[in-house]
Amino acid sequence: MKIMSWIKGLISSIGGSGDGSEDVDPKKNQPEEAARPTEAVAPEHQDQVLTVESPAALNPHSELVEVASSFVGVTEEGGNNRGKVIEMFQRSVGPIAKFQPWCASFVWHCLKMVMDQRPGTICRLKLTAHVMTIWNTAPVEAKKKFGAPGYLMVWRKYGDDGKPLSEGHIGIVEEKMYGTMYLCIEGNTGPDKLVQRDGDGVYRKARNSGAVGSMRCVGFLDPWA
Repeated sequence: MKIMSWIKGLISSIGGSGDGSEDVDPKKNQPEEAARPTEAVAPEHQDQVLTVESPAALNPHSELVEVASSFVGVTEEGGNNRGKVIEMFQRSVGPIAKFQPWCASFVWHCLKMVMDQRPGTICRLKLTAHVMTIWNTAPVEAKKKFGAPGYLMVWRKYGDDGKPLSEGHIGIVEEKMYGTMYLCIEGNTGPDKLVQRDGDGVYRKARNSGAVGSMRCVGFLDPWA
């Protein structure tokens, strides 16, 4: 089965930045062998995507991780929530997401890439850029207490009074590290250790599923459940 590999040439060709810092043990994207052209997600970039045979193609969870990891290092350009690659993520949700916080748009772009390569694979989560709406409307069977590679990790913001707010953050679990620690790939975050929900790029972050500042993990979602 085929899986898309977003080579750095794709990022540079549409104006993205591929040299953002990473938090934990950065995994550099290596050029793939036997790459051959296939369709891209955005029509205007159809000549910029390569596809390769990969063991990750055996299941959609692994494919999601591989797709997400290819964007690590992409950063905003020209202002907050702006940039050609960022706007490509936002278009995956729709016009309403343009120039808005884009952590969920990044996740949805990666999900759509996997579904494009796997006819019949369906994500039943709500298509929206609002994280808590994704969580609140998710099927019961999709909600998980513990994470696994290819799951989505979801946080909710709490006020100084301890009451939950409507804002949230979402990322893609790359691996379970140890205990309650997970390695995640997240969009619209920053290079520091905080759960930042309005940062400047896509970063690989080590996350504790316990409370972190005002952002608390509410659980995990299996996007293919």
